[in-house]
Amino acid sequence: MIKKYILAILLLLLFQNSATSTETRTGKGMVVSAQAEASRIGTEILNAGGNAVDAAVGMMFALSVAEPWASGMGGGGIMLVKMRNAATPVIIDYRERAPLTSTPDMLHIESDSITYQTYAGYRSICTPGTIAGAAAAHRKFGRLDIKEVLEPVIQAARAGVTVPEHLTELLFKYYDLIEMNRATSLIFLPDWYPLQPEQIISREDLAVTMEILALRGLDDFYQGRMAVDIAHDIQKNGGLLSMMDLNQYRVVDRAPVQGSYRGYDIYTTAAPASGGTSLVQLMGILDDFNIAQHPFNSGDYIHLITEAFKLVLADRENYTGDPDRASIRTDAFISESHIASLRKRIDVKQATPGNPYISSREESGNASHVSIVDADGNCVALTGTLNFYFGSAVSHPKYGILFNNGLYHFTEVEDDANVLASGKRSDFAMAPTVLMKDGRPVLIIGASGGIRSVAALGHVICALVDYGQDIQSAIEAPRFFYNLGHVRMETRLESEAIDRAKRLGHKVKLTVDYDDYFGIVSGIHIDADSGVITGAADPRGGGSAVGTD
Repeated sequence: MIKKYILAILLLLLFQNSATSTETRTGKGMVVSAQAEASRIGTEILNAGGNAVDAAVGMMFALSVAEPWASGMGGGGIMLVKMRNAATPVIIDYRERAPLTSTPDMLHIESDSITYQTYAGYRSICTPGTIAGAAAAHRKFGRLDIKEVLEPVIQAARAGVTVPEHLTELLFKYYDLIEMNRATSLIFLPDWYPLQPEQIISREDLAVTMEILALRGLDDFYQGRMAVDIAHDIQKNGGLLSMMDLNQYRVVDRAPVQGSYRGYDIYTTAAPASGGTSLVQLMGILDDFNIAQHPFNSGDYIHLITEAFKLVLADRENYTGDPDRASIRTDAFISESHIASLRKRIDVKQATPGNPYISSREESGNASHVSIVDADGNCVALTGTLNFYFGSAVSHPKYGILFNNGLYHFTEVEDDANVLASGKRSDFAMAPTVLMKDGRPVLIIGASGGIRSVAALGHVICALVDYGQDIQSAIEAPRFFYNLGHVRMETRLESEAIDRAKRLGHKVKLTVDYDDYFGIVSGIHIDADSGVITGAADPRGGGSAVGTD
């Protein structure tokens, strides 16, 4: 067994420095995600007469099948919807909520580590929001019956999906966590050994669960027999989530945060998905610099982006948290005067020393992003998550739903905006985004990666707007990210650029050619003149862009 384990790890290491090939697709409509099967399902829903929201709802369920380690029915997220006839997008907040009995002392840390009970396991589970978010979006904007939306997902769950190499790698990495829950280990560790690449995994449990929801309605997860079963299983195993938590869960409609860059209007998310606010700040700081005077990904380009992002990181704690529980002055931190004050602090000839960002909590970059445009011009950008990989590592033994570990995303620090409290939503650096020009969408985009997704999106926007790159090239381009005193860089960056960044005072850590640490971007570009729709998936993931007929 040990020899097999070592061999498997060695085989996996062969793949960690490679990228999955992707192709840019064009069509009347477009679906892009980090998982090819999810993209296929979204396109099937569009071809069946569904709109962008129908496809998004189907994909929210499909990710439980195709990308179960990152998001799905047991998690939560944020959806940005821009309908063709609406002047601006709307935000649907379906982030997880802390159980009503939650208190800060539940996150007490001993010996610099948090116990299994709060990092994962039943006590880490927050009230999931994904199904409520799907229900709310479908009721408000959907075109097809929910049974029609779920049918291709049910078929895919029964037929099975191919295990990607990345999943096998994660199963080895988190083996000890997964084996602690019998229901989860039965899914991912058959005979106590991780699923292998190219193996087909069928999810009859999820197929039956979706059939129940299609028959009884999505609210059964929160109000019906399914809710009773879920609450009972979690509570009998020492969890906090109760029937009352499920009954009282509500989706929140929020206004988007708005910024601009080079004449483009940016619409994205504010707290509790504060990554959007960070993106608006970043692009606002850069808007006054002539970035294009430096070659793309040159040392001076890296320096300018990095110094701007340091300021964003240092400012971020001021606008995070649950806006329903605290006064979060987002407008003040994206105002022209505040952004101008940040911009003045950049020295174009020397890196600012020190670490500007010290957070009281750890943030996961684990998430799924989906970008969709339909033939009528309706657009959706949504980002969902279980928080950390495999979330709580707890699956329901009957329904097969893998639950989040949202409790771990809070802090116990009393004066922190993200301190744990009853029924609270935790902050997460998601940033599903739409760029518009003259009132029309031109870019629908988002990424996994937590706060690193913000840097990735800013990098892509600069490549498109300042350097005229196509969206596939912009997404594939080598990336870098400042963290804890160092600039981490993909090794594909030119040595001259790396040396120049070092001379400007940056400490550099090289990673690999294509590193999903920097986030996995899914984007769609709509040409403002021709109207041609082009989708692009990120080679750092295993996704695809699929166009409709």
